[in-house]
Amino acid sequence: MLEKAAARELYDRLVESEVGRFLAQTKETFDLVLAADLFVYFGDLTGLLGEIARAMQQDGLLAFNVETTRADFAVLPSGRFAHAVAYIEAVSRSDFDILEIRETMIRLEANKPVAGVLVILQRR
Repeated sequence: MLEKAAARELYDRLVESEVGRFLAQTKETFDLVLAADLFVYFGDLTGLLGEIARAMQQDGLLAFNVETTRADFAVLPSGRFAHAVAYIEAVSRSDFDILEIRETMIRLEANKPVAGVLVILQRR
């Protein structure tokens, strides 16, 4: 994916790293973090949201999507995680204000729509 992205010549910089490690080590701050289909690979979001918050500027925006479930989080047959909206609200509360949580189709998988939510948070 990085080779394909580099070939498009659209990016100032591309980084290959595990997201938590990158966020923990970076000295940069961000005003926008877009995590499209990333959180589905994490169960407990507490640590990841904390690292994102630490690396964000005040009033910065975090946008992400997840599949939903009734439990705080659960592994789906696909191997991805789903998260409860109430869980997302609870774990984001210490650092973020919720701007929007909207039910939507988050992707196509095998040409079938996958339901979930789009979440937009603002760093306090």
